[in-house]
Amino acid sequence: MMKKLLFPTLVGLSMAFASCDTDPCKDLEGKCGTGTCFEGTCVCDEGYEADASGVCTVEWTAKFLADYVGSEVSVSANDSLNGNFNLTDPCVITRISESKVRIFNLGGFQSQIEVSAKRASSSDESATVLDFTDVTDVNGSKWTGTLVSGVNSSNNKKKLTGTYTLVFTDGDNVTSTINYEEQ
Repeated sequence: MMKKLLFPTLVGLSMAFASCDTDPCKDLEGKCGTGTCFEGTCVCDEGYEADASGVCTVEWTAKFLADYVGSEVSVSANDSLNGNFNLTDPCVITRISESKVRIFNLGGFQSQIEVSAKRASSSDESATVLDFTDVTDVNGSKWTGTLVSGVNSSNNKKKLTGTYTLVFTDGDNVTSTINYEEQ
């Protein structure tokens, strides 16, 4: 009877000691930047994603920061807001924090809004968007939209695409699809 109890106990103890020796985070301790290690991989804090080395150093907002020009297609009941437009005065995106930006002159309206960068999906840590709903500018107009960053492969410049809706205080509104590129 003693032998029957001794063998499972020894196996259990040896497995416990073996698991202590193979800590998957041992080599990453203190090396995850703004994240923590979980099962051998750096898991980034909110507002950050991993760089090419797997260390959490890249702010979500970094991929959006630039001065952009480009075109947009706008749909509105107001004929002066309806059509295809070229943005020649830049839309400027600046950093407020690791997860928040200030957008000036979106759509050429000379307005300023503050929006948050968010994960586009829970499965892809590097997919972030500027996502905003009913963000009010200084004029009292409300902005709603989703903007996505990318890189133009032919010239390596940042690009900004997406859709926004602007509702003015007088009730007029416009929905625009943008295609901007870094100046």
